[in-house]
Amino acid sequence: MRLTVEPARTEELDLVLNLLEDASRWLLAKGVEQWHAGQWKREKIAAAMERGWSDELFWPAAAADARYVHRVAVASDAHGRGLGRALLDWAGREIARRGRSPLRLDCACDNPGLRRYHEELGFRHRGDRPMGRYCASLYERALQ
Repeated sequence: MRLTVEPARTEELDLVLNLLEDASRWLLAKGVEQWHAGQWKREKIAAAMERGWSDELFWPAAAADARYVHRVAVASDAHGRGLGRALLDWAGREIARRGRSPLRLDCACDNPGLRRYHEELGFRHRGDRPMGRYCASLYERALQ
């Protein structure tokens, strides 16, 4: 698969929000409560877009050379084409190109399907981090 990835620009914020809302509805329809429609706030997503590859909230004592991927979502009409894997592989190559490692991400502790998916893609479970009512399963993949 040939994939071209470009970071979303602030003027594309509505597109990003729509994609996240679509993904939230799709997850809920499948009985997965990781994300909820309406949870995405413009200001928070805009700030996350500006912040880039960091995650002090879920990985507070992590090494500075790691990079993080958040809110990976594929449009519901594009599921099953390997885009999620391709996006995570791209992120890994981009991070390695910048001389960084590992690639880290998280998902809900109570989402066994997504946890299994990450493990199938070579991510190692590094622990769980309870955050109030939410619990994040932390994963990382070393990069060459």
